[in-house]
Amino acid sequence: MQDKIHLGIIGFGRIVELVHLPLIKKCSNIEISGIYDITEKRRKLAVKRGFAVYENVEELLNSNIDAVLIATPPSSHFSLAEQALHHDKHVLIEKPVTVNHQEAKQLEMLSYKKERVVSIFQNRRYDSDFLLVKNVISSGILGDLLFVERVHSAYDDGSNFAVKSFYPEWRKEQGFGGGALLDWGVHLIDQVFQLDIGALHKINSSIRSLGLDDKEVDDFVRSDFQSDQGVQVMIEVNFRNHAKKPLWVVGGKEKTLIVHGNQDVEVFERGKKVAFVFDEQIASPIDIYSSFSDEILGRGKADVCIDEGVRVMEIIDQILVDTKAFVIS
Repeated sequence: MQDKIHLGIIGFGRIVELVHLPLIKKCSNIEISGIYDITEKRRKLAVKRGFAVYENVEELLNSNIDAVLIATPPSSHFSLAEQALHHDKHVLIEKPVTVNHQEAKQLEMLSYKKERVVSIFQNRRYDSDFLLVKNVISSGILGDLLFVERVHSAYDDGSNFAVKSFYPEWRKEQGFGGGALLDWGVHLIDQVFQLDIGALHKINSSIRSLGLDDKEVDDFVRSDFQSDQGVQVMIEVNFRNHAKKPLWVVGGKEKTLIVHGNQDVEVFERGKKVAFVFDEQIASPIDIYSSFSDEILGRGKADVCIDEGVRVMEIIDQILVDTKAFVIS
């Protein structure tokens, strides 16, 4: 019986080096068997790191790998994942799974047809602030849930994180799948779904570019929803805010929880701050990899499934429809 999967990587950028590789190295049942990157400089770096390197995607997919990690700009996710599935490979995709609902649904159907696992790297499910919120809601101390507000706010669009040998400005271009909604919006929507408050309806959204230098993609998104359990939900992503805002404001009939950061938490009752003791929630996105490999090896189920990615992209599409079109302010 197979006890290890051979993983290929498409895209050897900084997120692979700094985020994915440290996690993969901790998984005893995953072995990196090949890497492809579009830039020669990154391929040479992969060789220097001791990895087998392929000159094109087809060569990598024709090798003895069982699965691939796709860590490229979002606009290429669908075509690369589709190509991998046609080669009978399992697929793990950096978020967003695709750039729209139609592509995500096509991948879902193809994965079922090919009987292959497709998972998404939704690593913010394992953040301690999210796990705290989920635990507090489940405990019932807030009372019946009334509203959830989730904000990501920073003066940063992620461009400085990109490798210089490719194209550092890709996050600012629609053609690559850049923008706040596809970058952090998918994280926030996924987190809200994991709170188990039901489907989201009655969407009212605003999408803008607040920047003065780059106006091709959105850097501000705010969307209001109502869940089918009657919970009012608001998400906001702002890449142009010099100041910090609370990550979470969660209110129930009895109390309101405010989370400023991992160790900075307040609870209020009728306008007054009340004592609150919480256990720090610790988890790791290594579970994405371990559960992905477990499903491939027939030992369990992937933590993040393709149908969840489809559900997130359905909301993304609805937000864009609600705003009619991306409006430059």
